[in-house]
Amino acid sequence: HIHANHGNVDRIQDFLQQMTSQAVAPNLEYYNILLTACAKAQDPERAEEILLQLQTMADEGSVPEGPNAKSYARVLASYAQLNSSMGAKHAESLLYEMESRAIDHPNLQSDRVCYDIVVNTFAKAGDAEGAHALLGHMVHSYQEGNEAVKPDDVSYTHLKLPTNYFVCNTHDDVTSTQNTQTH
Repeated sequence: HIHANHGNVDRIQDFLQQMTSQAVAPNLEYYNILLTACAKAQDPERAEEILLQLQTMADEGSVPEGPNAKSYARVLASYAQLNSSMGAKHAESLLYEMESRAIDHPNLQSDRVCYDIVVNTFAKAGDAEGAHALLGHMVHSYQEGNEAVKPDDVSYTHLKLPTNYFVCNTHDDVTSTQNTQTH
């Protein structure tokens, strides 16, 4: 794990290639370590490329399991390291892709951690509107029955909002209590 913490992607990738050349199939944890290294190295494109390779290898049966929510969280975290609006939007797109893939792959069910990473990415990029919109989507998903995305204090801390900031009046109407209480 020391190489991952220092963002040494090449060393970890070399190790995985050595394992594969010796007919040892690396498990998902090794790939997740590689994805962590990509996040530390601030290399989201490489992380996403590795994520896609892992999925392809899983589809072909050359690795025992494909990416899971932790794998995606590590790629999302690599976009968070960019501190840019473009990185935040790409992370949001990847989050929604993950959710659509979860229909056929239950291990890709998004959770609060994944949402928190992307909300924080928007906040760090100075995109309050994007952060609020995604947090609103998170609240809506929870209210629709997705317990895994239930916002907690951390979810709201990214924006320095109170935990009762969003109220859902109907299934389609997520509004701010601050907006509705001031009038």
